[in-house]
Amino acid sequence: SGKPQAENEEEDDKEPTSLYKASDVENALMEKGLDDALSTADAIIKEVKEQTSSLPLKEQEKKLDAKISAIKSGVTSQYKKLYIAAFKRKDFKETQSIMRLLSQIRVNGKRLFTQDDFKSWNKDAQKKE
Repeated sequence: SGKPQAENEEEDDKEPTSLYKASDVENALMEKGLDDALSTADAIIKEVKEQTSSLPLKEQEKKLDAKISAIKSGVTSQYKKLYIAAFKRKDFKETQSIMRLLSQIRVNGKRLFTQDDFKSWNKDAQKKE
C-alpha cells in the first residue's frame, strides 16, 4: 500500500497472521467466564508455539513471554480497576472473588497472577486515596 507506515507497525509485518489477539483472553473472561478464557489462552499459546517453532529456542521463549505478558496486561487493565474500586468500597467479598478468579488463570502451565500482584494492587488502592 502507498501510505506511510507508522513506526510500530513495522514489527507486525514480520509476524505471521494470528487468529487470536492477547485481548481475546480478557474479553472471554469478562463475557463468558473462566473456562472460555482458559481455552482461549491455551489456543493463543499453541498458536505462538506453532508460529515460532522454526526459530531458535531463545527467540521462541521471548515471543512466548511477550504474548503471556500481553495477556496479563489485558486482564489487569480490566480487573485491576474493578479490584481497586471494590477495595476502596471495602467490599472485600468482591476483592476476594476477583482474586479467586484471577488466581485460577494458568497460561502455559503457570499462574498468571500471584499473591504479589494482589499485594501491589492493594498498595495502589491505598495510594490513590
